[in-house]
Amino acid sequence: MATQPESPARPPAKSRMWIIVVVVIVLAVFIGLRSLAGPPSHEGQGTITAIDLTARRATVEAIDPANGNRRDYIGTVAPDCAITIDDKPAKLEDLKVGDLVRVRVHSDRKAEKINGKRPMVAEMIKVTRKEGKPA
Repeated sequence: MATQPESPARPPAKSRMWIIVVVVIVLAVFIGLRSLAGPPSHEGQGTITAIDLTARRATVEAIDPANGNRRDYIGTVAPDCAITIDDKPAKLEDLKVGDLVRVRVHSDRKAEKINGKRPMVAEMIKVTRKEGKPA
């Protein structure tokens, strides 16, 4: 008598459903945690070329690492932005045009785009006046 080959065992429908539910939950948690993390930060250095204390806005001229061209970066300074001058706590009012700075920023996802880009928000500003080099 000829025997028929056995078909591979498949998990029951309930098991497959549980696997799908678990995968969906893991993906939802991952996406939720990622959105809570906020936008990624970027650091750079340059020279302050303009400050508007009323609007809490500053312009920093820097060298674009992608192409070596000088570029102006305009952004707001968050109220909780950590500002230091020569490693001492400072305020926005203490900054001066011409200061050499190292800045950590993120793009403002809630703001409207300007020239196709989201405005930047400063999280940290380090000014170095002693040696003339950014921190």
